[in-house]
Amino acid sequence: MKVGRRSFTFVLVAVFMFFVVACSGGGGEATDVKQPAPAEENKSTEKSPQQKPPAEEDWTMDFDLGGRKIKATAWWKIEFGDSPEHQEIKKNIEELQKKHNFTIEFVTTPFANLKELATSSILAGEPIADVIRLERRALFPGMVTSGLVTPLDEIIDLKGPAGKYIDPMIRETIGEFRGHVYGFEKSYSDFSGLYYNKKMLADAGIKDLHEYVAENKWNWDTLKEVLGKVTKGDTFGLAGSQLAITAHALVSNGGNFLDINEGKEKLSDPRSIEALTFAQELAGIAKVSNDSAAVKAAFNQGKILMYVGYQWEGDGFVKDMGENLGFVPFPVGPKGTGYKSISNPPNFWTIPKGAKNPKELVYLMSKIFKTKPLEEYTGQSRLEGYFADEKDIKAARMMMQSPQYTVMNHDLFPDWNVYQMLNQLYLEKLAPATVVEMNKQLLQAAMDDALKKK
Repeated sequence: MKVGRRSFTFVLVAVFMFFVVACSGGGGEATDVKQPAPAEENKSTEKSPQQKPPAEEDWTMDFDLGGRKIKATAWWKIEFGDSPEHQEIKKNIEELQKKHNFTIEFVTTPFANLKELATSSILAGEPIADVIRLERRALFPGMVTSGLVTPLDEIIDLKGPAGKYIDPMIRETIGEFRGHVYGFEKSYSDFSGLYYNKKMLADAGIKDLHEYVAENKWNWDTLKEVLGKVTKGDTFGLAGSQLAITAHALVSNGGNFLDINEGKEKLSDPRSIEALTFAQELAGIAKVSNDSAAVKAAFNQGKILMYVGYQWEGDGFVKDMGENLGFVPFPVGPKGTGYKSISNPPNFWTIPKGAKNPKELVYLMSKIFKTKPLEEYTGQSRLEGYFADEKDIKAARMMMQSPQYTVMNHDLFPDWNVYQMLNQLYLEKLAPATVVEMNKQLLQAAMDDALKKK
């Protein structure tokens, strides 16, 4: 017979009491009491209801906006077509408008004027929209230090169900600035590194670049070795813009332009100086050019083996290169701790100061864009559209993740011109140490001024 734990305890107590009474009652002889047999173990593999994990709590709110019209703006036209995802979004809008008594309008604001219009309208107490799409470099640090944007962590619990509606990369890195979160978006994907021409590589008799990665030999020296085998005449082993090559070299060696959390310039870091030296050396054997149209055309035509690029640029390569398009991380430097990718200016939704019902606005925007996942992982359709080789997809996915993915902040401080520094390095060909000396104090002063609360 199976005995439950509670029944077993009761029997044990009863027996113990009987034993005590028998031993102490009237000096009579103690009765020989048999110990109860151990309870038979329940061998059933079925979990009881108490053992099942609790259902994940969803973010819910109950409110009535009294027929209010909500306006959301971005620099592109937001409209919803007939795809399954867009059909679901339209259904979400219809149901939410009915439940919470509001209407929503998506309007377009030209990119060139967006930051200026957003800033001036918020200062005037009449934001151009209730929800504004902004680039990180437009938002930080000026609009934040001036108190023009609502910190989301002050109006919603990011550790609760609400936080699950914001992509972790945005919540913890991209949309975060000095301890507060300002941006939100349901999902985020981005990566950077080296696109390469598989056919051109094979024709040159060079093994696939993924083999170097697998052997843990994909480093600066190997890159220069590969370039030496390919670069000849109007054919180059590597190409990219001044900024792309410099930024990748910096982070691949553990350096950077600056550290936003410390509020310190990092140009004078020995790892950064070493990276700038390497980048300048590459300019002698690679095509470092800001004429992106010409460089991309040459890459598509098989005149360039590797291109230092960003996620969005793959669209323009796969059309011409098809299955010959490959991807690997930028090689690691001698002081680097692993492969790194860098951010293309990220953007996300924000709530301006002065917008009414900010918590409800975040809730509604999050619920509007909540759709059933159609991908097994973020960016799946894009990556499978770019690459035929699973190794390329795996490499790109790795570069999307932290700590590989590095958010760049060189473009947050208008009082320091990164492009002027790059011209000194590549066009004037000044020694990297000299370039650093000319720029480190300028960058630090620009940071000190911009990071002050207005």
